Amino acid sequence: MQVKGILFDLDGTLWFKGKMTKGANECLEWARGRGLKVRILTNGVRIR
Repeated sequence: MQVKGILFDLDGTLWFKGKMTKGANECLEWARGRGLKVRILTNGVRIR
C-alpha cells in the first residue's frame, strides 16, 4: 500500500494557544515536498 496523503489534527498538534507549534511548518513542508497530499482537520469549537 502506498501512502498518498496525510491528515493532521490542527488544535494542539500543529497549532497551540494561537501559535504554530515548533516544527509544524517543517513537517508540512516535508510532507508536501514528497508529493503527499496534506489535509488539516480539527474538532475544536471556539465561541466568540
